[in-house]
Amino acid sequence: MYFWAPSRLDLVEARGKAVARGVRVRLVGSPAEPGDTYFLAGAEELKQAGAEVRFLPDPYVHAKVLVQDGEVALLGSLNLSANSLNANRELSVLLRKKEAPEAFARLLSVMEKDFQAGFPENPFALPPVEGVVPWQEAPRYFGRVAKVEGVIQAVEDRGTVAFLKFGPGESDLRLVVFPRSYGLFQQPFPQSYLSKRVRATGRIVLYAGYYEIVLDDPSALEVLDGSP
Repeated sequence: MYFWAPSRLDLVEARGKAVARGVRVRLVGSPAEPGDTYFLAGAEELKQAGAEVRFLPDPYVHAKVLVQDGEVALLGSLNLSANSLNANRELSVLLRKKEAPEAFARLLSVMEKDFQAGFPENPFALPPVEGVVPWQEAPRYFGRVAKVEGVIQAVEDRGTVAFLKFGPGESDLRLVVFPRSYGLFQQPFPQSYLSKRVRATGRIVLYAGYYEIVLDDPSALEVLDGSP
């Protein structure tokens, strides 16, 4: 059995019993933040029961798919939660391998790829990263607290949020500061940090395709000696 879903698992007990019977149960999903009860709680319970669990930050797993014995799949909007099962208007489609072999093979291929790419441990539960991490390596440490170093290549103030960017790409790390904290940082903010080599300390998270560290306190952002 291959179980693929990002939701809180209210049917964890049934999956645990399946593991106890010798059924291979695998789960891959995306943790959102520390203390996330939407995915992490059920995932950790399943892991304790003996299921194989992977945590995939990118791409975010929003699809809900349940595959049984490599022959039949249930996919759609349905979460395995009391609210979704009993209160919401949801939709799920039953897909059989014998009826749509090409589509079924593609589904299994994507799921296997995601499972292999996921972290075997809940990244939010891991200890802080030792030493200093180059900003390019930040995605490797998703969910963990780290000290990240690099040169700020661009800054942007949108009024509702400011970004200090290490690079131009969607996977490049950026530092995030909200207006309530603008006055705590070097002024003029954020322009004063442009082209400066900095060391930022915080939890590496993923939002809208961008890896980022949210900064609330200037003590978490150090301008290094010798910086331009």
